[in-house]
Amino acid sequence: EDSTQSVRSQRDALAREVAELSAQLVDLAQEIGATEELLAELQSKRQMQRQIEEGEEMEEDPDEPSLEEQLATVKDDLKSCLAKKRKSETRWKDLSGDLGVLEDQLKASTGNVDAAGLPCPVCRAPIPQDLLPVAVDSSSATSVASGPSAASVESL
Repeated sequence: EDSTQSVRSQRDALAREVAELSAQLVDLAQEIGATEELLAELQSKRQMQRQIEEGEEMEEDPDEPSLEEQLATVKDDLKSCLAKKRKSETRWKDLSGDLGVLEDQLKASTGNVDAAGLPCPVCRAPIPQDLLPVAVDSSSATSVASGPSAASVESL
């Protein structure tokens, strides 16, 4: 039972980590989308700047970095996000595989426990599964309760 508990603990920890990585992948995908939009916007600004460069100069905000610096920064951010996403996807695949293995181990170990049977309360010898009573569903239980004893109970 200790090994089963250990496997369950590992499974739960891996399941939490897989869930966290899934959320991280969603966040990274959103960040990549926003960065790609910004990159496209900056590239179009650069193209417009090149077109009007010959005629008149564009007004630039002195506090704002140059368009080329902004483009370089955004490209670096995009590369970083894509690298994080690839790393997270690889980790997610590895952990998902490990989680599947642990779930299989848990099924196998609980199958052995289920097949073992319950111990006899007197002598502690295992009782075979075929000798144990079958679970009664609620519909058959109510039909028994509606018999003559139920009527005598209601009359009290």
